[in-house]
Amino acid sequence: MRSDKREKAYVKPLCIALGSVFLILVYELFAELSGGTFIPSLSSVLPVTGQLLAKGDTYLSIGFTIGRMTIAYAISALLGIALGQFAGYFKNFGLFMTPLMSVIRSLPTVALILLLVVYVPGFSYYVVAIVLFPVFYLGSKEGAEHAYKTYDMVLRIDSGSRWMKNIFSVTLPLSTDHIFLAMLQAAGMAFKVEVLSETFAKSVGFNGLGYEIYYCYANVEYEIMASYILIVLVLAIAIDILIMFLKSRFNKRIFAR
Repeated sequence: MRSDKREKAYVKPLCIALGSVFLILVYELFAELSGGTFIPSLSSVLPVTGQLLAKGDTYLSIGFTIGRMTIAYAISALLGIALGQFAGYFKNFGLFMTPLMSVIRSLPTVALILLLVVYVPGFSYYVVAIVLFPVFYLGSKEGAEHAYKTYDMVLRIDSGSRWMKNIFSVTLPLSTDHIFLAMLQAAGMAFKVEVLSETFAKSVGFNGLGYEIYYCYANVEYEIMASYILIVLVLAIAIDILIMFLKSRFNKRIFAR
């Protein structure tokens, strides 16, 4: 039994390592086919990445990207969770919100960026907040609906003058599992949407990883562009690993009940 467990313990990291090697080989193949111009090889990208990481401007760009993402995430979470609680508690309000949710969920992110980039200053805040809003809203709404069904009779009696108290004391606390999962899902999307939005920024004074990628592309600096993309990938993978860890801990807590 112990030997079987040891063998299983080695399988997962071995498969991940083999998959990583395969991915690197595929990338190097495409780099070779492109002549190393548009897709530079890792041997030229890694030294440039090291140079970028030695510069303060790189960390400034990372800070601006994460800062914008965090602010938009927080605002979207507050609005989405609050309105989701109302929609779960009051069915008619939920029906009223349905067309808006359908439009936001169906609208491509690129189309939303193009609608806002020209006329809205700080457009990336709005893009991230709007894209994440349905995730928070639906998670909160599902939690509130579940809580309302569980305590249907009690809430019906107090649904008149005490509806605000019922939301804060009953439906919101009982919605925490749904809201937590929604927050994790939104966190996985937020960074990628923020970087995508920044690539459409045209202002020279705009700071962010997405803008740096676009600037390098426009100036045919493909090695630097690939280095910034590598930094984005590492950050995105780190966020995904953290989310997977939190999800696994959450699932263990749920099944332990």
